[in-house]
Amino acid sequence: MLRVAGPRDRALLGFLACTGMRIREVLHRKMTELVRHKGYASIVLQAGQTKARVKRIVFLTQEVVDWIDLYHKQPEVSGNQWIFPGETHRNSKSHDAPISYSAAHTAHS
Repeated sequence: MLRVAGPRDRALLGFLACTGMRIREVLHRKMTELVRHKGYASIVLQAGQTKARVKRIVFLTQEVVDWIDLYHKQPEVSGNQWIFPGETHRNSKSHDAPISYSAAHTAHS
């Protein structure tokens, strides 16, 4: 499945599989939340940002981080604050929004 997926879907599926996060949790992540380490990255989820209301740290493999970076090299996504920017807002740097739940759910199904 990952071999036939485009850059966005590959990054999204890898992110979901690697972290165990819910789709809505993933969609509201910004690039600035991605803390890069040697060989992996992490994101701190504050208690109010999760369904369980518990603070936790999730980890991404270097492979998934590379997929995110590859996705963000595309001109329509480059420089956007969201890891997964919405379709209608990709070119807007100041009024952007994350990808919609339905678009992500379609990629995940």
